Amino acid sequence: MDVRLTKTPIPTVSVSGEVDHYNSHLVAPAIREASHIDSSIILDLSNLTYLDSAGVQLVFLASRLTHEKSGSVAMVVTNDHVHRILEITGTDNIPNLKTVSNLSEAEDSLKK
Repeated sequence: MDVRLTKTPIPTVSVSGEVDHYNSHLVAPAIREASHIDSSIILDLSNLTYLDSAGVQLVFLASRLTHEKSGSVAMVVTNDHVHRILEITGTDNIPNLKTVSNLSEAEDSLKK
């Protein structure tokens, strides 16, 4: 797994590989830092191949931190397995969370 934080133009946490119980703790600091930079952030999960419940908790963390600042999360998801896990866990019902298919769409959805 690889985690990167890009701070401009919109704070973007990019995660690739697999996120599970054993490594999810490595992603949370980047999400927290991104939420300190701006009220809205992008979670780029386009290179994610696996996500378990610990990874889903990271999505909830991002939603909660941005909601506290009246912000939003745009989540880029391209993997069918990851998309299905997020769908099953109800992330599509979170008001300040948008699932999109690419970074350009994510940036457009968060422009103020």
